[in-house]
Amino acid sequence: MSNRMQDPVSLPPSSGYEGLHSLKVALAAARLYHGPLYPTASPCLFTGIPYLARVSRIISAIIMIIRLVLFLSLVVILFSGCGDASALKGYRYHTTKYRLEEAVMKVIRNNPSVVQDTATENTWGPSNTAYSKDGRHDIAILVRTPQAVTSYVLTYLGNETNWKTQSDAEIFISQLRDKDGNSIRQGENENGQFSGKTAKDGISLFETVFIAQLDRELHLPHQND
Repeated sequence: MSNRMQDPVSLPPSSGYEGLHSLKVALAAARLYHGPLYPTASPCLFTGIPYLARVSRIISAIIMIIRLVLFLSLVVILFSGCGDASALKGYRYHTTKYRLEEAVMKVIRNNPSVVQDTATENTWGPSNTAYSKDGRHDIAILVRTPQAVTSYVLTYLGNETNWKTQSDAEIFISQLRDKDGNSIRQGENENGQFSGKTAKDGISLFETVFIAQLDRELHLPHQND
């Protein structure tokens, strides 16, 4: 038996392979724990975008979000004082719009305390498009009592298409003006005008003089909206 050390070259091929494999495993473990063993560019983890480009895009996105928040805040501020589209008060009947319209005109003709306010209706047109002058959508009336004259604009809910198909119809107060010239319009409730004295007195008078007779004319009770 020879005392010479065995030449490494004479090792079986499998021994070298196992050593190389162990070295690769160690290097892979080191990369997982410590990161790359040599400097590399810093790519975006998901998109592959370089680090500086990724930061730039994040900053741009933040600026866009801030601008959107400021814009929405401005919209809220601008419109918070504009009220909404609600009417002072609405009266709904289980009947067609055409039958309701016919009953309204009968009340105006037969009630001595109510007259059609043609002077107001004559102001509707190119310079005042808030109301329709055709008589099918809006009508202006005056309610006269010994104490005062109160002006109303009444509007039928819906449009021609709705009126042909719906079995319920509604008329609502879209504007009123009392004897002192105090006026309230549809949607102008930002300061609680609909619950103020002008609105309460005007609605009470309208229901006593006009709606009570309209109920009798239709032989139907109304529902409030």
